[in-house]
Amino acid sequence: MTRVIGAPLLLAALAGIGYLDWRVLERPLGVIALLALFAVGSYHELCAMARRRGLRPAEGLGWVALVLAFAGVFHGFWKGSAVAADLLILIPTYLILVLALLVVRHEEFSPADAGVSVLGVFYVALLVFVVLPLQQMRFPHGMLYLVFLVATNKGSDMAAYVGGKLLGRRKLAPVISPNKTWEGAVAGFVAGAGAGVLVVQGTLLHMEMGAPPLWVVWIYAAAVTAAAQMGDLVKSAIKRWAGVKDSGRLLPEFGGALDMCDSFILSAPVAWLGLKDFLDAP
Repeated sequence: MTRVIGAPLLLAALAGIGYLDWRVLERPLGVIALLALFAVGSYHELCAMARRRGLRPAEGLGWVALVLAFAGVFHGFWKGSAVAADLLILIPTYLILVLALLVVRHEEFSPADAGVSVLGVFYVALLVFVVLPLQQMRFPHGMLYLVFLVATNKGSDMAAYVGGKLLGRRKLAPVISPNKTWEGAVAGFVAGAGAGVLVVQGTLLHMEMGAPPLWVVWIYAAAVTAAAQMGDLVKSAIKRWAGVKDSGRLLPEFGGALDMCDSFILSAPVAWLGLKDFLDAP
């Protein structure tokens, strides 16, 4: 009951931030700041799970890299300039610094620690793709793209939870996520894809995307929803590896920051790739 009631309240809070960006700031600055907080929180939780396995990731360096990445995105939207070049500069810089730690702290920083440090930052930094496509779209129509992402991700999540509780019989991934069922996954997939199609077809986002045929919109929404479900399973695999139930304790029944944004980490890049094809089409 806490999840069923709490999810709409959280979505309402997100809608309030989106409305502020839309009507007042005329840029997705509030959403970028929120994503940055979740990225840093998620990385902290990943590092905490790694420490449970005896690893010692470079958490402070990862925080700096993530803050700089999202600060670059924030600055780009604030000034109306491109942000891709800034992000590309950060990648080799961060890699060089992590590799340098293997030499400077060779007695306490192992290649396994370096691997977790790099993978963790790159993993949660994929949240940047939630907002990057908005630079290619007319404001405020581009904000509807965020509505599409929330509809596919959270629509799938809530439907899978309810469908699994009511109809779930066959386990989807019993080793890494014992509570997930095929029935819940199918319910979530149908609901998430359907919600995404409704957002595209029922708003100006359809014209912003070049008015693609309905069957193409269905494939696009289905691909994003499937990526969202895979993102949830990836997070479950990480938690199983660490031996924890929740990634953190940010909110009761919702877990930590990573638990709340896991589906966006994989679905946002997939949505960006599809949207790029729509925007580039003649």
